[in-house]
Amino acid sequence: MSRKHNCQSYTPCPTFSVDDLAPLWSSEGWQHSAVWWWNGVISRENCGGHERQREANTQSLNTAPPRNVSSYFHGYSTSAFLSSAHRLGQLLNSCHRDSFLVIVKSYSPPVAPETGVQPAAIQSTTVSEACQSYESRQMRTAVKYSLIDSESLSDPPGKRPRPTSLTWACYTSSIFLCLAGCLAIFVPVVYMYVVLPYRHSGVKDHIASSEPQVQTHCGPVKGVTEDGVYIFKGIPYAVPPVGDRRWTRPEKLSRDRGTCWSEPVFNATAFGKTCSQYVHSLRSAIGSEDCLFLNVWTPSLDPGARLPVIFWIHGGYLLAMNGHYPGYSPNPELVKDTDAVFVSFNYRLGPFGFLTLDVLSKASPDGRSGNYGLMDQILALEWVRDNIRNFGGDPGKVTLLGQSSGGTSIFALLTSPLAAGLFHRAWAASGSPTMNKTMQQASKDNLVFLNTTGCGDVTCLRGLSPLELLRSTPWYVFPYWMMDDLLELPEKGRLDGALIVVDGYVLPDSLTKSWEKGLANDVPVVITNTAQEADIHPNDINIGNWTWSDYKQEVRNRLSPFGPGIAERAIQLYPTGDDHTPELMYTSMITDLRSSCPSDVISDIAAKSFSSPVYRAVINALPSTPFSMDGEFTCKYAFHGFDSIALFGTFTSFGLYPSASDLEFQKVLRQMIVNFAHDGRLDVPDRKPRQGRRSVALVSDVISVADDYIKDRCEFWMSNGFYQYAWIN
Repeated sequence: MSRKHNCQSYTPCPTFSVDDLAPLWSSEGWQHSAVWWWNGVISRENCGGHERQREANTQSLNTAPPRNVSSYFHGYSTSAFLSSAHRLGQLLNSCHRDSFLVIVKSYSPPVAPETGVQPAAIQSTTVSEACQSYESRQMRTAVKYSLIDSESLSDPPGKRPRPTSLTWACYTSSIFLCLAGCLAIFVPVVYMYVVLPYRHSGVKDHIASSEPQVQTHCGPVKGVTEDGVYIFKGIPYAVPPVGDRRWTRPEKLSRDRGTCWSEPVFNATAFGKTCSQYVHSLRSAIGSEDCLFLNVWTPSLDPGARLPVIFWIHGGYLLAMNGHYPGYSPNPELVKDTDAVFVSFNYRLGPFGFLTLDVLSKASPDGRSGNYGLMDQILALEWVRDNIRNFGGDPGKVTLLGQSSGGTSIFALLTSPLAAGLFHRAWAASGSPTMNKTMQQASKDNLVFLNTTGCGDVTCLRGLSPLELLRSTPWYVFPYWMMDDLLELPEKGRLDGALIVVDGYVLPDSLTKSWEKGLANDVPVVITNTAQEADIHPNDINIGNWTWSDYKQEVRNRLSPFGPGIAERAIQLYPTGDDHTPELMYTSMITDLRSSCPSDVISDIAAKSFSSPVYRAVINALPSTPFSMDGEFTCKYAFHGFDSIALFGTFTSFGLYPSASDLEFQKVLRQMIVNFAHDGRLDVPDRKPRQGRRSVALVSDVISVADDYIKDRCEFWMSNGFYQYAWIN
């Protein structure tokens, strides 16, 4: 007989004030209250140790939800909230830690747009449903998250009162927790900022007693030691791009100019602020424009160690994320396993990093605008060149490693003469090779942004707040900065705007033209994508229930506008059958058109023009068990980002308890990357024409080699003009 549990029964723990965090309650936004304290609770060993919790919390500031949170959680869906709540409870239970209850004083958002229901009504309904569901499913653990003191998100941050206290309470070990809630709007925050940091392999938020110091060109920095790995967090690498420096080239820190830090020893024990970005589900901005920081993980501080350096460039559509995002960034376990130095960093995003406008160009000394985020990346590489030896790294053995828009950034860095000599290998995963829009074209496209702001000059634009700028961004009208169509078959004539532009300086010409002319930074390159990128979250989340009739109808609806015979030929190339599913065929079709085949095109160009080895690989590893990264859609195939999860060893952070095959895939992929970082070669054939055949490495828990991989499919898409619909940004 199942036992009934009282959701309200708990044993109180001490209460303490958070007045010491008062300086942090500023324009960063009220939502960080939940982020900070959730991270702190999860990191503790039990209900004691509150002083250590307080230290841990202050290290977790300004982390930002990924872009996909915005698209996964629209409004305050109770069903989405409960789904994530159940998974959160299951994950926490597996940790064998004491259970706990958290009550946070914070603010309520406005009326839920999808339902017109006030948050209080949703809260009471959700609490009831969560208790019933957890009892019926015999959940072992859940968490209750209650919000008090309503105030509208539309109020300016400076006018919002600051919460005065947090009350911690813990269930006894024999009592289960109840996750019921308040606003489903906070589910993404809870999931992404609670579960991920806690389950992040190898990472603990407490500060170790060892405080290593390393000399940099700006002075010494003090870090921490975790699991035998030295970590230096939040080291500034540029003068803050704020005020009149908004939309200017980043400036290197200099002792001579007095722009280095003033402290005798810089305290590099907490990650720096996330770069300003928009959280659509909250209709609010998070982060700061003062965000140009980098982080170093190293197994050795011996300058003579000369370890390979892996320079991680995070993804996020050039709009979101940061360099230390839990589960999607380096960690001590990875560093120890690979015996390499890892560097991650923040770069300006969205309109702060990639806005091109004539009014900005006219105000610039060189008459250009845009690509600020790329210039940040180049300056961070210069910092690595100048300082990494003292962290045990070899400045002559730097490998770029980026995924999604991080891979796109690598294509740009391979093209930019400003990055010449700053790196020596490049591994671009799931990036976009589409970089052909000029600065003038993008400036015209972005006039809608300027018109929305009501500004006519740069002084006015620089006077706007980050939130005002982000709300003026053309997310859902051309040039479609939201890019919410890229995980679907294309709509004829819809081409999303370019964030990276050909400006004659960072990028003298388009990627394809530069490479064809032999003007690329000629280093060994690996170009990869996953076989079913779109399976991370297809537009129709019910795709798993499609019949073959549904599949064919959707293909015809989407592709018939492109001409007679296009849809029928596509169905022939991605056929129905009992040995696969509509979801597999449809997500493969999207992926080939948007990513795989364009990556083949750019790989062929590189193979012909580079003297260095060029490798092409496709990740076809499937998760051993279908799982959901968002509580809404269940991923079954080789989805976008599965390779990053394997690399960082953070399967459990995203809800997958790895099998032997998952762990073997992780081992294979890590070995490929670290071998490449050492000598610039893979144990697979280079991508060079061999009697008309082109080799592709297929990577899962084993590596195989395929000649002319999906050749017929790619010839069909590319010969019918679909290259222009490749992923962008």
